[in-house]
Formats: sequence, C-alpha cells, structure tokens
Amino acid sequence: MKNRIFQLLAVLGAALISVISCSVFSDTGGGTYLVFSSSSRAADARTERLTNITLSGSHRGASEQTLGHWQSWQDASGARIEVDSGEWNFTLSATLDETEYTAETSLDVEAGKENALSFTFRNASETEESPETFTVSFDTDGGSEIESQSVESGKTASEPTEPTKDGFAFAGWYTDAEFGTEFDFGTAITADTTFYAKWQMAQIGTKSAPNAVGDIVFSDGSATAYSEDLELTDEQKAAAVAVIFYNGTANDILGEKRLGIGLGQANLAWCIAEAKGNNNNISAIACLPNPRGEGAASNSNVSFSNGDTDGSDNWAALCEAVDDEDTLDNYPAWKWVNAYAANNSLSGDYASGWYFPTIAELTMLYRAVKAAGSVINAALEAAGGTSIADAGYWSSSQHSTLALLAFCLRDDGLMGDNKTETRTVCAIRAF
Repeated sequence: MKNRIFQLLAVLGAALISVISCSVFSDTGGGTYLVFSSSSRAADARTERLTNITLSGSHRGASEQTLGHWQSWQDASGARIEVDSGEWNFTLSATLDETEYTAETSLDVEAGKENALSFTFRNASETEESPETFTVSFDTDGGSEIESQSVESGKTASEPTEPTKDGFAFAGWYTDAEFGTEFDFGTAITADTTFYAKWQMAQIGTKSAPNAVGDIVFSDGSATAYSEDLELTDEQKAAAVAVIFYNGTANDILGEKRLGIGLGQANLAWCIAEAKGNNNNISAIACLPNPRGEGAASNSNVSFSNGDTDGSDNWAALCEAVDDEDTLDNYPAWKWVNAYAANNSLSGDYASGWYFPTIAELTMLYRAVKAAGSVINAALEAAGGTSIADAGYWSSSQHSTLALLAFCLRDDGLMGDNKTETRTVCAIRAF
C-alpha cells in the first residue's frame, strides 16, 4: 500500500484562523481518500474550537455535493472521505465562537501524488473596514432628475448626462447655488456633496431675431419687443446689447437695413485741436444736410448731400485722410466708439461692427425717439441703458465746406460745431 500526504491548510493571521490538514492515500482496493489529520502544522487553540464543519465539493463541473459534515473538530479529525481522481472544487465551512467561516479552493486529485491545498478563512468581525463612502447629489433646479452617486472617499464622481430644462440650456455643474465655482469632475470627493446645475435661457428673448423698432436685442441674437408691462430678468439685462431704432425699406433715407443703438453713451470731443483731422477737409465723410439748423431733424423733406449716410466705413475713411490715426487720443469720440464692444464685454457676433453714426443716422434716431408712441427711451432704460436726451450728439459726418466743423444733432437741429467741442457720443450697429 502506497501512502501520500495531502494537506488542507488555512493561513494564520490577525484576521484569519488556522483550520485543518488532511491526507490522501490509496488503499489496496485502489480507492483514493481524504483524511483530516489532527496535526495541522499551523494549528492553534482556535482550531480545536471549530464546530459545525462541512466539506463540500464539485467534481469535474458537476453539481456541488456534501462530502462530510462533523459537529466538532474532534469528530472531523481522522475522518476518511473517498474521492475520485480529477479536478475538484472544494468548499470548507466551519463555525468558531458563533461566527461562520467559509473558504474555497481547487485541486486536481491524483492518487499516489503529493498535493497541497490552502483554505483562507476570514472572521467577519475582523475583516478590513469597508471604505468610507459619500453621497454626491445633483440639484437640477427644476430640470430633469439626476440620480445621486455613492462615491468612495478620495475617488471621483462620474459626470452625469447633462440634464434638460424647457426653455433653458445647461451651463455646467457648480459647487454652490450662487454659481461661483464650476466643478471639475477630476476632483476627489471627500464629503457628502451637492452640485448645482446652472442654466441659461436657451433663447434669451421672446423672438429669434429683432424685426421692429423698439426691440431689445440680446447677446445671443434674439430679441424682445418692448411693452409697458415688460420686466426683464437680471440675466436678460446682463445680456442686452442694443435697442432697434431704424427698420427701413429701400425707399427710406438710409435704405433697407435695421439699425440699433448701444446702451452706453459718453461725452467727448470729436478730435483735439492738434489732431490732423481738425481743420482738414475729409471729403469721404463730408455731408451737408438740407435744410440745416433748428427743426431740420424732424423736417420730412431733409436730404443729405454727398451721400455719406452710412457711417460704418467712416473710421477707415478718416484713417486714409490723416497720418495720426494711431494716436487714438487725438480722436476721443472715435476712440470710444472703436472700443465700445471691448469696453462693454461684448463677444461673438457683437464683438465688432459698432460704429460712429452719420448725421443722417442720428436724424433717424431722433425721429424714432420723438415719434408718437415711441418706446425707444423706455426700452433703453428697461435694458439698463441710457436714454436719448435733448442734447448735442456728435455724428461722424464732417461739414462739407467748413473743415473745422462736424455735424451734431442738437435738440431738433442739425448743427455744425467745432470738432474740439465736447458732445455726447453713441455707438450704433446693423442688426
């Protein structure tokens, strides 16, 4: 008879218990047996206290079967279990001091060959503590619901699918309800956390584009018609860029176009005395209203000689005529208009295109403000802008015969003033 020893050992550690060993041998009849041995090389006093010991196994993928059950270690020690050769998956369970333990291992059993198995039992009360977790919540402020996440301490939250909200566009997750700091999803989570969805109106105005005098234009290109009961939100006020004052046809003085006035104004000189553009006949920007003087702005028969009714190219014409245009301080009104978009933090399409209006364009502004039922000033004020006053407004148009003069709109008059005088300046743009 040939004997071979085969040990089932459990690793001993702070959170583990020593279990048992066993032998495998073949008897004269050719059978192969597992025998639990009372001499575990890693045994300690806890092994002797094991109860309710069960050995189960699955042979070559078959259903698991109970191979042996013993009430105590003393009963199991020396027990003999017959097993077939081949691949086995073993499960060993036992109870120690009312705590259950289970361990699994596998072995290819071959009669007459030494083998070794290791079962690792862990005491549930001594297992490593579960990692601390925190709840990450998402406040969508009326948008579609986002499920909260449970995140291990020090790990990162998963960026969820963007929520949706009727009439609004999602603008990011923020760490505070005042939207002071946008959250970076690469940041580790170390406490219960709530993120707040920021929303922007998908279309700031009530219509997709301006199409009428009195419309308030917003930074996204949309617009809202002014009405007496209109109350703009803070977001709309912050996004307002202009009020439409001219919506002309091909037969009107300025032709078929739509013009809006910016919300800001300034009081500046057309140029300084030392500027090359002072006392310089710049014909490309010259214009001569007819009639001129008091009452000319409201006169339906007024005309503008020389054809300079579009101020969008007047800065380029001025630069062509002088050689000191790089010294912008020589031309305070022009400098202010050229910097209008930047100084008012306008971006996108409205970061450019603003210009110094001609006397013809100022005339149309005056008529829009003074027309019966006009809402221009009310719309400007509702949008947080400055209303048009009965004061002198510089135009970019130079007097056609007196080089020292440029035209300004003063009350209802179209007047030529010395370019060095301080007058109000506004910026306009096509929409």
